[in-house]
Formats: sequence, C-alpha cells, structure tokens
Amino acid sequence: MKKRILYSLLALPLVAMTSCNDFLDDLPDNRTEANTPDKIRNLLVSAYPTALPWTIHEYMSDNMTDVNRHYGFIAPVFNQAYNFKEIDGIDEYDNPTAVWEACYSAAAAANMALESIEQLGNPDECSPMRGEALLCRAYAHFVLANTFCQAYNPQSSNTDLGIPYLEETEKSVGATYSRGTVASVYAKIEKDIVDGLPLISDEIYKQIKYHFNSDAANAFAAQFYLYYGDYAKSIAHADKVLMDKITGTSFSAELRDMSVFANFTARKEFAYQWASTDEPANLMLCPAFTISLYGMQSGNGRYSYTSQISSSVTGSSGPWGNPLPVYQLFGDQSSMVFPKADPWFIYSDIGSDVGDYKAMFAAFTTDKLTLWRAEAYAMMNEFDKAAEDLSRWYVSHGRSAANKTQIYNFYEACKPGGSYENPGIYLDMNPRFAIAPDMQTNFILACLHARRIETLHEGTRLEDLKRFGVRYTHYVDRGTNIDILPYDERLALQLPNKVTSAGLPANPRTTN
Repeated sequence: MKKRILYSLLALPLVAMTSCNDFLDDLPDNRTEANTPDKIRNLLVSAYPTALPWTIHEYMSDNMTDVNRHYGFIAPVFNQAYNFKEIDGIDEYDNPTAVWEACYSAAAAANMALESIEQLGNPDECSPMRGEALLCRAYAHFVLANTFCQAYNPQSSNTDLGIPYLEETEKSVGATYSRGTVASVYAKIEKDIVDGLPLISDEIYKQIKYHFNSDAANAFAAQFYLYYGDYAKSIAHADKVLMDKITGTSFSAELRDMSVFANFTARKEFAYQWASTDEPANLMLCPAFTISLYGMQSGNGRYSYTSQISSSVTGSSGPWGNPLPVYQLFGDQSSMVFPKADPWFIYSDIGSDVGDYKAMFAAFTTDKLTLWRAEAYAMMNEFDKAAEDLSRWYVSHGRSAANKTQIYNFYEACKPGGSYENPGIYLDMNPRFAIAPDMQTNFILACLHARRIETLHEGTRLEDLKRFGVRYTHYVDRGTNIDILPYDERLALQLPNKVTSAGLPANPRTTN
C-alpha cells in the first residue's frame, strides 16, 4: 500500500521555500535554468549528500564505549545513538532527519539533471552527465538503505522494509510513495549503476575527485556488489581500478602511505592530508563539506574510542606483526583519537561569525577497495588472492606481509580458548548467508579486522556488524548494558517523525 510523504522532506536545497506549495511554485523556473550542458553540470554538484550517517553509526558500533557517566556530550544525538534510543532531534547536527533530507535532495537533483538531459534530446555531450546523475541517484539510495533498513541478505530482504526510490521529480502535491523492500531497492540501485557507469567520462571534470569519476564509480560498484553477494562482479569492478590497465595483471593502485602521517603533530594537518585531493589513495571525496560535530565530540566526551577497545583494533597485533604505528599519536588511554574527521568551521557570513562545523569524508579510497576485494576473494574461496590484498594493506600501513597460513593461524588463535583469545577480533557472527567454518571464517575475520582499522571514525563499521549479524554489547556505566542481537530491529534507524506522521510506515520496534 502506498503512503503519502510531504515533499518538504525531500526539498532541494537549490530552492528557498517555506512550504510544499512555495516549492512547487518555484520549481518550474528553477528547472528551466538547467537548459544547457554547463547548467546541468552545475546542477549535479547538488546531487551528492551533504549529510551522512557516520556519526550515528560510529556511536552505534562497537568502536565506542561508555567512559564515565560523569562526562558530558555535545548533543543528545551522541547519547541516543550509543544507547540505541530513537533519535528525535531535527534541528541538530548528525541526525537521521538531516541524512534523510540530504540524500533525497541529492536524488532529486540527479532526477532534475536526468530530465533536463532528456528535454535537450539526450545529446552525446550530456552522456557523461547522465552517467554521473545515475551514479549519484544510486549512491544516495544506497546510503539511505544502509541507514534506515536492515542489511541486504538472501533470506529476508524480499520482505524487509526498504526506502522509497525516487526515479523522477515530483510534479504534484501529495505524490504517493511505497517503501518497497530491501531487495527491490537493491535491484533499482543495480540498474542505475549498470546504466550509468559506462557513460562516466573523467574528461568533463576540472577536479575529478569531487565527482563519480571512473575509478570512484567502479569502487562504488565493487562495494555494492559485495553487499549484494555477487562477488565475481565485485572483483571485476575492483580490478578495473586496482589492476594495471595495460597488462591487466599487476596491482598498480597506490595505497595510502601511512608513514607520511607519522610526521604530523597537529590534528588539523592530519585531517587535511587525509581528505586531500592530492592523496593518491583518495578516489572520491564528498564534493561538499559534510555538516558534523563528530570530530569535536570524538575523544572529548562520555562515549569514546578507548585503549580497551584499541586492543582489538588499532592497538592490536595481527597477522602483520606488532601493533600498527601512527594510530596512537593523539589522545590518551581513556579517549584515543584518530583525527581524520576533525571538524572545520566554515563561515557562511564571516562578518557575523555565522557558519557550520563540517568535516570532509573520503567516500572511496584504494585502501577500502582493496579490502572489499579481499573479502570478495575470501567469499569465492580464493584465499591466496585474499592474502595478497590483505598483505598489500599491511605493508602500506608499515608492517609485514602475511601468507594464507599465517592469516589463518592468527585468527584461529583469537577464537575462544585460543592462545591469543580476543573476542573483539574473533566476532560472534551470525550471517544470513553461508560462511564455511575454519579457513573462510578466519579470512572474513581478517577482512573485518583490517577494515575496522581502516574505517575507524567513519561509521561504516556498523554496516559490517549488520551484514554479518554480529552480536555485541554496549557497556553502560552504572547502568544496564545493551545487548545488540543479530539483525536487531534497532540497527535500522527509525524514519524521521515527520515522515512517519505523513503516513510512511515506520520501522518495526518490538525491542526496548
């Protein structure tokens, strides 16, 4: 059954508005402005989300713990996310409403571009822009699905609630939408990727790392197909970035050289280089600074990434040998910080000190892509190739390569009763897809371990916990601990109140 959504929830930031009718009154004039290839190209700048769920997801993950109930927090969202409470703020940073509206605004901008291209008669000059618009639309809905839905899996995704997929601009007040299912959303994402990726051309961009360039588009496809369970396609798309484009055999992509970051003593300097367009490992950065207080709260509040958690993450040994260098530069044992997400205050009116705290986000990097491919190899039982990819990441991070046997043995030792028993590394996984015991399980743990380090403070750790049905616990200082079960309903964030009030079905909630 279709339900109504007020269009004000999806309104483009291009148009100043105070109501649905105001927006619709302005829309035709703004749409006719995108009547040349240059104007369509400018419109696509708005087709990338300016708010992401990284803060909410990081505080919901096992990367955070309760340091002390006497510490405070900058905004209620940090407390609500950690404690798996419904996040009700709409006028604050880092909240589900901001993510919802930013992603749908991005999708609406992509749809406006697509319709404008069609009105121009689909000229060849606009084909790369059409490709970018389709990739942007797919990415916005991919973010939404990973935020407001359960993870895709072959067992329940045909019935799990999805999110509305916007495939055209709204042309009337009171348009109706259906949430569909996670499976139907993923099918539409795939179609947009398949249709859009061949059209991508790097030649139309002045700064390709702020757009879906060919490498970033293939990296997105590799991540999507990994989550979708099509491992051969995930590897094929990763190869287009990571393999030598002439010989098709050798690994040619440059991973992040972590020794460079060991020279930084200032957090801002570290963060600037991490999200720099000059960093070879960065394939695509968010085109606009993302509004976030995460960098201010991290290492400075009740819920933190601590030395205790670090023993399973950046402070742990691994198949690479000793704990990785660089990661221990900032913070102290109670609140350690890896400052890639340090905030920048961006002035909108310098004269009156008006502005927002924002952070740059490297959406796609060669490091993440290498670890996605390693996981796909592991799921295909190609463990030697998975070990090669993992070892490239180990070496780029200042440690030693490891072969298949060494990787297997390390994670075998981490299991309960093992010589290096570590429950933060040997996870309680309960996926809704098949993983064989022993070798395959240990290689998946190796990929999740490395990616937990690589994506620290980015929130995507929660996506892995959801995908693999990991059981974990949030400690509550002088309170009742919170047990998160596999496919816990609370892992799918609740839709914004004004969306459900308008009639869109809410996510089920039977867990307190």
